[in-house]
Amino acid sequence: MPLARLRRILGSQLVVRVVSSDNLVEKVQEEVAARRQQLLQKNKPAPIFKPVVRVAQFDGMAWQVRPIRLLHKIGRMTTPSGLANMARLSAGWATRRYFWAIAEASDNNQRFRLSNDALGLDFHQKGLLSDEFGIGMAGLFMEEHLGIAESMDISLALGDALLAQQIEQSGRTQPDYIMWNGQPNPNYYLVECKGCQSGADASLYQLRRGLEQLPSITFADPARHAGSFVIATNLSGAETILYIIDPPDEDEPSSRFRGDRASERTGGQLKVTDMAALERRSRIEKAVQILQWAGQNHRALAARAQLEALPDIGALPDLPMEARKIAGAEYHGQVMPLFPELSTDLKVFLGVDQRLLAAAERQGEIPFDALQAGAQRPVAEPEPAATDSVLLDGTCMSIEGLPL
Repeated sequence: MPLARLRRILGSQLVVRVVSSDNLVEKVQEEVAARRQQLLQKNKPAPIFKPVVRVAQFDGMAWQVRPIRLLHKIGRMTTPSGLANMARLSAGWATRRYFWAIAEASDNNQRFRLSNDALGLDFHQKGLLSDEFGIGMAGLFMEEHLGIAESMDISLALGDALLAQQIEQSGRTQPDYIMWNGQPNPNYYLVECKGCQSGADASLYQLRRGLEQLPSITFADPARHAGSFVIATNLSGAETILYIIDPPDEDEPSSRFRGDRASERTGGQLKVTDMAALERRSRIEKAVQILQWAGQNHRALAARAQLEALPDIGALPDLPMEARKIAGAEYHGQVMPLFPELSTDLKVFLGVDQRLLAAAERQGEIPFDALQAGAQRPVAEPEPAATDSVLLDGTCMSIEGLPL
């Protein structure tokens, strides 16, 4: 029965193999050398490649992933910011769209695998699934192993319209993300998220591409840049492998900030020159994200208008909110049908820690003291139920009405 399968998948823990080995670094370097040679033969300039090293503490890890947390993270990171007319659908969309793509565990196989249905998709649908899983896996790994729970599309974080245009024009389906923790004066990571179903060679290609994309962003204050990662998720019917490489940062001289953005552009390079502006943008965007998650569409648009002018898309009402007590905390948010064609009782609750939500509603941005309130629970007490997910960003997702 589909509902029984949904409960089994959401309540399971599946193993993802993590690789960041010397052999991986060697193969990526071979990809870089081949790319340089290819461009040289065509008399084209080679892009800037950062050097690459392994992340030794993660190599060989057997990462235990709860599918409901992965689906929650996909929904959080791929919900389009500012498009509140779409937010209600996209926020809960990942669970509805993708739970069936995960194969059930068996007594002799606890690996995270794609289901036969997912393996049978056409090329374009496979690409979309891989992109979304790549984003979710990278974001969840950063949260669970580095405590980095906040994320933002880097073009929005820096307020650089040209960068956003370049991302759009190049046809890339996965944006760069800037990620940070919930502390005052946070440290920032640049993360390139990749995903594919085409084997190790395709992941090597994606890792090499990530090395080209990350060097375009530098920080005038190198101490605030905690590091960069390229994380490629390779999905298959046998297992899932997470490849991680670390392009070390090189010190950049400071430059004077000009204009009202958080960055300035020199040729193809983009430099973060105003940390205060970046932090303000991140606090506002955080408010937009959680207001959308809780179904407060009108308020989300009002907050987002602080970052950029938005087209008039008509009145978008704030949805009625309900309260839930999950893992010892109180969450307020929206309830929507999950699979109405299967059961009218089956619903998803998308909630936000009531302290964060109150700050967003009151100020249109999230001050750091409120942000820390959600981030100071690295281990929820009590543990979330099998059909609940709680993230360090202060949001939750709960599937309600599943039969036992």
